[in-house]
Formats: sequence, structure tokens, C-alpha cells
Amino acid sequence: MTKATNNRKQSKKHSKASKKSKIVRILIILGLLANLAFAGALIVSAYAGAINPQQSGFATILNITLPLWLVLNVLNLIFDIFFSRRLIVIPIIAIAICISPILNFCPINITAKGVNSNEKDISFKVLTYNVMNFIDNEGKYSGDINRTIS
Repeated sequence: MTKATNNRKQSKKHSKASKKSKIVRILIILGLLANLAFAGALIVSAYAGAINPQQSGFATILNITLPLWLVLNVLNLIFDIFFSRRLIVIPIIAIAICISPILNFCPINITAKGVNSNEKDISFKVLTYNVMNFIDNEGKYSGDINRTIS
């Protein structure tokens, strides 16, 4: 074989490796952008519940999407564990930032005291939507009655 033939073979190998590395770089950048988008959406939707619904109805709707963004971040975290371990930091930080709203949405009551058998017969559970303790400040009703609830 001549020197020119060897150079062509090495050139083909190098161009294949170069194309592969470009594809890998593009996939890593797309993964980074997806991680940042999901993390940003989780943070925004988690804290959108602190905005008064009378000021922005969109924030209320965005807050309702919190479970969707939480599931997408967890799935993204699992995907990152297998394919790009450097990117697992982004969903972990996003979940850590949003841990308080997440626990408000789906509380974990590990140390909650259970009811005994006597209390169980006369008790009931109420599931409500948490409205972030918005109060009626107009003061139209006496006795601290919230006109929104009454």
C-alpha cells in the first residue's frame, strides 16, 4: 500500500469520528436545553400559586400543571442517569428549589399520628385545594368572615 492510500483511510476514519462527535454534541446540547426547560417550567409552576388569582388567571392555571412538570423532571432525571450523568444536577436542583410547593401539593405524612378506633367512627377527611391562604382584605363583613368562603 502506498502512503496516499493510508492517508485516505485515516481521513475517512477521522471524518466518521468527526460526524459522530458532532451528533453527540448536538444531542448533549438538546438534552441540556430540555433539562433547563423542564426545570424552569417546574420552578415557575411551583411558585405560580403564590400569585393572587385575581391578578393573573394564567398563574393559577400554570400552578395546576405542577404535577405534570414534576413527573417530567423525574423522568428526565432517570433518563439523565443512564445517558448523561453530568446533566442530573439540573433536575435535582430544580426539585430541591421546589420542595416546599411540592410537599404542599402532595404532603408526605410519615410521622402523622393515626386516629384510634373510637375517633375513626366519628371522624372524616376533607380534601381541599390549597389557595395559599389568600384572605379577603376588603373588610365588608364583620367578625372576620371571609366573603369568598361564606
